[in-house]
Amino acid sequence: TDREYQRLRDVGIAIIREVGVDTGGCNIQFAIDPTDGRVIVIEMNPRVSRSSALASKATGFPIAKIAAKLA
Repeated sequence: TDREYQRLRDVGIAIIREVGVDTGGCNIQFAIDPTDGRVIVIEMNPRVSRSSALASKATGFPIAKIAAKLA
């Protein structure tokens, strides 16, 4: 849902700020517990991973291009 998306976005931004990855690429994988809605971080990589190409294709957002401009 959009509410879940916004929640994951907010959590993701808080995580990258805490870790110190304010610019450049970062990949955070989440899971949501369907019983209570709890957000769980499965994995975080402070770099752009291969899955970013899939995300770019799915969203139409040029992740690699933007990351290169930020670097």
